[in-house]
Amino acid sequence: MKRLLLTGLVSLLPVAVAWAEGDPPKKTLMAKVCSTCHKIEENTLMGMFDNISLKARKIQIKMDDAIEIVNFDPVNFKIKDGEKIETPEYLSEMPKNKEVRVEYSEKEGKKYATMLSIKQPLQVPKEMQITTADLAKLIAMGSEKGKYHLYDSRPPIRTQDGMIPTAVNLPFPMFDQNVDKLPKEKDSLVIFYCAGVTCAMSPSSAKKAQNLGYTNIKVYHEGMPEWSRQHYVVLTAKAYKEGWLDKGMPSVLIDLRATEEAEKGHLKGAVTVTQANLQKAIATFPPKGKKAPIIVYGADTGEATKAAETILSSGYGNVKVLQGGMKAWNESGFLTEKGQLETKIAYVPKPKPGEIVFDDFKKIVDSGLKDVLLIDVRPSDEAHRGIIKGARNIPMVDMDKQLGDLPKDKAIIAYCNTGTLAEMAYYTLKEKGYTNVKFVNKSLEIDSQGTYKVFTSR
Repeated sequence: MKRLLLTGLVSLLPVAVAWAEGDPPKKTLMAKVCSTCHKIEENTLMGMFDNISLKARKIQIKMDDAIEIVNFDPVNFKIKDGEKIETPEYLSEMPKNKEVRVEYSEKEGKKYATMLSIKQPLQVPKEMQITTADLAKLIAMGSEKGKYHLYDSRPPIRTQDGMIPTAVNLPFPMFDQNVDKLPKEKDSLVIFYCAGVTCAMSPSSAKKAQNLGYTNIKVYHEGMPEWSRQHYVVLTAKAYKEGWLDKGMPSVLIDLRATEEAEKGHLKGAVTVTQANLQKAIATFPPKGKKAPIIVYGADTGEATKAAETILSSGYGNVKVLQGGMKAWNESGFLTEKGQLETKIAYVPKPKPGEIVFDDFKKIVDSGLKDVLLIDVRPSDEAHRGIIKGARNIPMVDMDKQLGDLPKDKAIIAYCNTGTLAEMAYYTLKEKGYTNVKFVNKSLEIDSQGTYKVFTSR
């Protein structure tokens, strides 16, 4: 066969507020996922695009648990998307979590972005690629009948989000130490995948396999993002415990067994939904736009895969199956709960760092802001048209100049009209040593009398 070469929450009370959150995340210049293929460069950030404020002239870059707020001058800041050079407005329409590289200069202790480059899809020879449909056909047959070996090239911690059924984790960063996971027959069909078209780990793994003499190699270039949009993924008991249960990650967790059986031992937070009632239950799922993770399990894997297909056919994505079901969970020795399960499906996204529970925010405002400084970080012209009673207008664009007016011994809450500037204010204040800070992550409408309400169409 011809060989194709690859190139390469704090509970808030309206009085006596004290928020002890510990130290802010340590500063880093590169997300861990970027470090697989890149080295740290001077005056460069590498991570995920998180947000932009054209009004405040700031961009927000996420690097794992760290956030970096970078200023920009519209005249000197360019966006590079492949061969195209764009203006900052281009980022307003760009989805979050795009991998980016930000070059910056420093002026008076502040970072000013000069170029933001958007990571482009890697080039993989078309003959080496396998489509989602063809991979699905193989998986339906199973690895033995389909005569293939499927490998997830991502680091182990990334597989806690789930893996494609029948896949074995062979992380590219540890490829050389795990070559024994590859088949002995060098003409076997081996397939590598990772985190999508901009991820280098599966093409790089394929290159390593070529160098070892394997001749029948495919790359599922679209990877996990496309697969999880169309099909379910699987979670091992260990992955669910460490990646979801232990971290308190929210999901819609469905126990498919009969109620009597489930009450003898089930996973924490599970809702009992039998196969017979599944279609009715789907009508009560969170709106599809929330992209809530849906995790299903039964006595074993079989009934859960059927349920997952039903949920997918209803238009939901991000569906996961607990591999081996309760049998595998119990064999792993993990804890279960007994008694009545939840009966109502509810999904509450995990709050962002620093995000205040909105009901707590309302109580604090209603109490007259005792012991709390509320700051409106919108531009002055917007705040003049309406500001919440008792708040001070500290525009985000001028915050560095007004830090001397903000007390460090008082709790501070920042708000704007979308949550974007308020979040940037939160990270800016944390970096400057303010510890008692929260922000409102809501779209607010504020009238000339200072009355506010949530803008629900966002």
